Amino acid sequence: MGVLGSAGFAQHNITLAFLLSFAYLFAEIICCKDEGWNSSWAAFWFSLFFYASNLYWLAFPLTIDFKTHGALIPVALMLIPSFLSLQIVIATLVTQKFFSTVYQRMLFFPAAVSTMMYIFGHFPINFPWILPGYAWCCHEVFLQTLSIYGIYGLSIVTMLMATLLGASYVFYHSRKIKNAIITLLVSLLLLLKMIGYGFVHLHDHKTIYTGLKARIVQCNLSQEEKNDESLDQKNLLQYLYRSNISNTIEKSGKIDFTVWPEASIPHLYRDDMAGLNDLLRSVLSTGSHLIAGAVREDIATGKIYNSAIVMGDDDNILKYDKIHLVPFGEYIPFRRCIPAQFLSSIASSVGDFDVGDAPKILRLNGLNVVLCICFECVFPLEFIPKNAKGYPDLDSVDLLVNLTNDAWFGPTSEPFQHLQICRSRAIECGVPLIRATNFGISAVFDGCGVELARIDMNTAGTIDVNIPKKNFGSTLYGRYGDVIFCIMVLLLLIMAGMGKYMMRIEKR
Repeated sequence: MGVLGSAGFAQHNITLAFLLSFAYLFAEIICCKDEGWNSSWAAFWFSLFFYASNLYWLAFPLTIDFKTHGALIPVALMLIPSFLSLQIVIATLVTQKFFSTVYQRMLFFPAAVSTMMYIFGHFPINFPWILPGYAWCCHEVFLQTLSIYGIYGLSIVTMLMATLLGASYVFYHSRKIKNAIITLLVSLLLLLKMIGYGFVHLHDHKTIYTGLKARIVQCNLSQEEKNDESLDQKNLLQYLYRSNISNTIEKSGKIDFTVWPEASIPHLYRDDMAGLNDLLRSVLSTGSHLIAGAVREDIATGKIYNSAIVMGDDDNILKYDKIHLVPFGEYIPFRRCIPAQFLSSIASSVGDFDVGDAPKILRLNGLNVVLCICFECVFPLEFIPKNAKGYPDLDSVDLLVNLTNDAWFGPTSEPFQHLQICRSRAIECGVPLIRATNFGISAVFDGCGVELARIDMNTAGTIDVNIPKKNFGSTLYGRYGDVIFCIMVLLLLIMAGMGKYMMRIEKR
């Protein structure tokens, strides 16, 4: 059943599979299993197979240099999913410990799971990837409520729908037919609310365009090719060739932005590399900009960053340095706790990059542009600069640009999952998003997450697109952020607590 639940996410996107899987978890484990270790072990095995079947691609980068890193594959396949399984196990234990009725558990468990996922996603290893709300990525109409309460709020609603289905099953087998019908109807009402809001929101915010054009370049280089320094010149020439405006200028007109993926400049980049800068500017016309990923060395400090380089047809070069690094990919968490023999094996492939200062808004061709690099898009609103009051300054943002290299994960489900995560950020912010990747999937979304263009995975290509216009102000979620999520958790806790209080009155 845990494996079935993984089918709810990209690339399968079978939402019903996720709902039925977690309805089973609630009905058969939380409500029907003996409390304590028996149910905890059942919840652990369910969760382990759920996460392992979703995150099997974590082992793929270790196969690129199998001789060096092959021994770490069991760690990626079992240890990380086991750690993430604690989210559901802890939620199960607390639910059974403090609440006894199906009604109370039905309300508390969604709040407990979503809260644990928020905590685990931001503090221990910063990996908020497989969240229940992403199970609705089958169509943008289901995702529009992200503009109200974000991915964690949608995760609460999704888990509540699953527990309502599970509770209906429990009530039916307890011959409480009326209760079974009511819980089933409430679950359907939540679904209808989601669909209704989605259609209205999409109808009221149709795609409009800025009049500017972007060219997205995807060269489809394998990670082995990117790691081979002897191919650096060849790889760079591929990007230059596919970006050269003289090839398609008559067809497309002026290109205002040329966007390359993460680490697409295949050299350790420094500001004083005049020859390389001149080569990069060869793809630009008057007034246009190149946005490209690079591993950058700061000349003054010697620090190494995973960066985005922005250059126009003048000598001015803007830089953005990544602020959220990938655990075990760009830094090693819990370094002191890892045995030396494993540490030496991991460290040989970890960049150990320095952390950038803060998010930035760049003024380019009349647009306020915010850049985020790869993994940063999994953290809602955290790549958006703050205003004077300390809130995300979405009123000042016109365009999001995500630079990614998913070649590390090959032809797995990771590029599909990553794409849907980026798409969710566009809806939460209400801001159009351009995504450029090396291996795929490159795409363009408007502020409602409607896909306007794409280059499929494992495909080399170039697309010229009209840049969508931000056609409404800050979303409710963009204005208040996770405060709404906290209110939703609190409401479910109060409702579950009231159920317990009413039981005590009844017993008296």
